[in-house]
Amino acid sequence: MKNLALLFILAFFIQSVASSQPCLPDGIEFTTQAQIDNFQTNYPNCTEIEGDVTIAGDDITNLNGLSVLTSIGGALTINGDMGVTNSNLTSLTGLDNLTSIGGDLKIGTWA
Repeated sequence: MKNLALLFILAFFIQSVASSQPCLPDGIEFTTQAQIDNFQTNYPNCTEIEGDVTIAGDDITNLNGLSVLTSIGGALTINGDMGVTNSNLTSLTGLDNLTSIGGDLKIGTWA
């Protein structure tokens, strides 16, 4: 019975480690809605991005595809510099599970 309990605990630990992994040490830039929508397919089990995250694209309307993210190790930039603006993105819904950002949080447009 002890061995069965130990096996169960070990299986649970392995599953929890496998389901939550850091990824993208160099960060990622999202420039289209399709990239955001496909994030979970392209990066399964990625809940913690180690690098910077930039979200800058005229057609981005929602961030729902990023709902699995719990941590960003670098900066989070939404919109960006050089006149990139997006009036279609009106909500940060999709980033609800994000609990930490290791770098700067920049929202808006600047030169």
